[in-house]
Amino acid sequence: TGITFVASGCTFGTPSLSGQVATATLTSCSSQGTFSLTVTVLDTVGNSGSLTISYVYDSAIPTLTASLAANSPVSANTALSFTANEAIQSTGITFVASGCTFGTPSLSGQVATANLVSCSAQGAFSLTVTALDTMGNSGSLTISYVYDSAVPTLTPSLAANSKVKANTALSFTANKAIQSTGITFVASGCTFGAPSLSGQTVTANLVSCTAQGALSLTVTVLDTLSNSGSLTISYVYDTV
Repeated sequence: TGITFVASGCTFGTPSLSGQVATATLTSCSSQGTFSLTVTVLDTVGNSGSLTISYVYDSAIPTLTASLAANSPVSANTALSFTANEAIQSTGITFVASGCTFGTPSLSGQVATANLVSCSAQGAFSLTVTALDTMGNSGSLTISYVYDSAVPTLTPSLAANSKVKANTALSFTANKAIQSTGITFVASGCTFGAPSLSGQTVTANLVSCTAQGALSLTVTVLDTLSNSGSLTISYVYDTV
């Protein structure tokens, strides 16, 4: 008896005694930050002793900020990173989205990162990222992204098996936005000028082929998420 735990703005459970160790559970404090705790005990002849000590109350949950804006398109093997507003634990980090799988999360400073391996369906998905601060307070962020691993498809402006000659411009239109880099036109024995992009249409000039007759042309492009799509089409080279 006579054991008290007193701190302004804080409440404690009933103190207990085990041997010479007095313990009480800090239930809560009314505000975050430093508080001064005074613990008082009585010895067996009623002499009173006390200790005043300062602690820092922290029940605030960590908040997370995404490096990639909400509703951005993502593809397979995209690294997704989130920065906490305070130090967080390397354990207890989870990335959860229905139908999607993620690699093992990693922590660098206050930045948690996980690799989006894949999702079972194209389109919007909701991702919840959860982290624990050093006191075990749990914070989470739910954010939406758009999964897009569909490869771009190409439609030729010139029908298959058409005759072509030297300096023929060959154009192909993609079904989605594509990058201006990474466009290739390849046909054995043939050379092409540098490809160009206008909107979603890629064009390259057929400079020449070494032989007359049928040729197989493969055109490859990358969409904005670097998904690679290609079309192989036959033409007939005729300069005679």
